[in-house]
Amino acid sequence: MSITDRTIQRYCHNCKLRTIRVDPETRQPTTRENYIFLIDPTSIPERIAQLREKQEFVNPTVVAASRDVTRTVATGHDMSEPVAPVVEEAETEKSPKEKTADLEQLSEKIMTLEIDKRVRDGLIGQLKDDRKELLAQLQNYVETITTQSRMIGQLETRLELSAPQPHPAIRDVGDNHANEHSQDSV
Repeated sequence: MSITDRTIQRYCHNCKLRTIRVDPETRQPTTRENYIFLIDPTSIPERIAQLREKQEFVNPTVVAASRDVTRTVATGHDMSEPVAPVVEEAETEKSPKEKTADLEQLSEKIMTLEIDKRVRDGLIGQLKDDRKELLAQLQNYVETITTQSRMIGQLETRLELSAPQPHPAIRDVGDNHANEHSQDSV
C-alpha cells in the first residue's frame, strides 16, 4: 500500500498519527500557522494496523494475499523529512450511512452500465444481422443485373442478325446523291 505525502499530511492534521507541531526554524512546539509535524514513530504501526483492518473489511482476499508478502522493516531513528504545512482542508471520514448511500449509488451505476452494455450488444448484433441481409440482397441484385445484361446482349445480337440488310445498289445511289450535292456547292 503506497501512501503519498498528502495522505500523511491529512493523517497528521486529523490526528490519526501522534504528532507534535513545531516551528520549522527553532524546532520548538508551536501553535502558529507556520509549522511542521514531527511524527511519533510508534503511531505508524498502529495506523497501518487500522488501515489493514479497514482493508480487510472492504476486500478480504487482497489483504490475505498481502500478508504472504514479506517486508523489511527499518528500525532506528526517524530520518524522514518533516512534513510541509497543511494548506488544504482535510477530508473527513464518512459515516456508515454515507458509505451505504455511496455503495447504493455505485450499485445503481453498475446496474445501469450493465443494462447499457446489453442494449449496445443487442444493437451491434442487430446491425451485424442487417449488414448480412443487405449484403445478401446486394449479391442478389448483382446477379439479377448480370443475368439481365446478358439477356439484353443476346437480344441485341438476335435483332442485328434478323434485321433486313439494305441492298448494295441502294446504298450506292444514296452515296451518289450525296456526292452531287457536294459538287454543286463548290
